[in-house]
Amino acid sequence: INKRLVVFFTDKTFSPNSDFPTPDYMRHTTVINHVKGITTLKWHPDVIERQIKLCEELSEQFDSNPNFEGLAYQESAPSVPHDQLDSLGYTPELLRDGLIKLLKGSAEAFPTSRIFWYMNFIPKNNDYLYDIAEAVAPYDVVMGGPDILPYRTSLKRIEDLHSNFKEKMALFCSAQNDSYRHHQLDDNNNTKRRFHTGEVPIHPDGYMPMEEIFLHGRDKLHLNYIFWTYKTYRMGKNRYPGDPNDFVFSDALKVIEKYPEFNSKSK
Repeated sequence: INKRLVVFFTDKTFSPNSDFPTPDYMRHTTVINHVKGITTLKWHPDVIERQIKLCEELSEQFDSNPNFEGLAYQESAPSVPHDQLDSLGYTPELLRDGLIKLLKGSAEAFPTSRIFWYMNFIPKNNDYLYDIAEAVAPYDVVMGGPDILPYRTSLKRIEDLHSNFKEKMALFCSAQNDSYRHHQLDDNNNTKRRFHTGEVPIHPDGYMPMEEIFLHGRDKLHLNYIFWTYKTYRMGKNRYPGDPNDFVFSDALKVIEKYPEFNSKSK
């Protein structure tokens, strides 16, 4: 149907109910994270070796296909408490160097297609994100993540990172169900803190329209790609009053139709 496919390689999960994200022989490279999901240790040499090998195998079958855009790795943040990371032998230098080796090797395996790096936190030294980006930019790696959350003050550093590298590499982010809601107001019109302090509500019902999410991604994050989630915002008992019923991607399609020129920036 003349669409491009990006395969999302998910070796990290965010729920105790998720399927285990690795083969059995790789379970020694995993740990339970703070949301009871599984994190794969990206600095572990076995992880780096096997994931590069997987890219080589995939490349043999798909790299020559013009509709295979590439492979996206799950976010690099471990989401594990610092004391637990220490017990695993973690250092920020190990994660930095491991990600550089993984991304370079994966990109070299795909001479035509692209590797998408979902970056996030580097525990104990977020400045290493700049080192990684500088190292992998010549390999045509696409950098991005986490979600497009314009008023999440803790993610201001992502805007700075994107601004620094917008001329050096292609960039991406995700517009997901949590991009809609940043705050909820109580009956006295006071903000209930749901994420981080220092933020202001966008409008009284706490939502940011998809068009504003898109424009922030295009103009402030300098994106070449946006990954749009398909699912509904909330279901069943988890719904808040006023939550949208529609699929997130239905909103995305309206925005894509309104701004088709955005696509001309992409590969």
